[in-house]
Amino acid sequence: MASKSAIEARLSEACASLEIPGVVAIANTKGKFTRIYSTDPFKVTISTDGFDFAEAFGINSLKEGRARQPLELNSTFYLASATKLITAIAALQCVERGQFTLDEDATRLLPEFKDLNVLTGFDDTGKPVLVKATKTITLRYFDHSQ
Repeated sequence: MASKSAIEARLSEACASLEIPGVVAIANTKGKFTRIYSTDPFKVTISTDGFDFAEAFGINSLKEGRARQPLELNSTFYLASATKLITAIAALQCVERGQFTLDEDATRLLPEFKDLNVLTGFDDTGKPVLVKATKTITLRYFDHSQ
């Protein structure tokens, strides 16, 4: 396991070389939970109370004309597509607990997915071409070659 000083050195180096612009690194071995604050679905602020390690490295932006400020522990970040990972983990935990399986029809839990249309392309005017789904939606990987 890397030491705290080795982790700090590597993150500082990565930010100084602009391998990454900045990072807020937090670690918890005390078994306490953190709080995530959000007033905007694409921005989150994480409370670092109760963490063993909490450090900010680097700057807040690489955009031209924008003032570059050092990151802070309470810096706010924009998140995009981050819910896929959280949803996948939650779904697999439910499978592990036996609450549903990878192969069962997902509409038992998500009835709004019943009778979905599938986008197959666009016509000459740019209008979407939709057809009724013919396969059951499940959590398992779907082989598109079939």
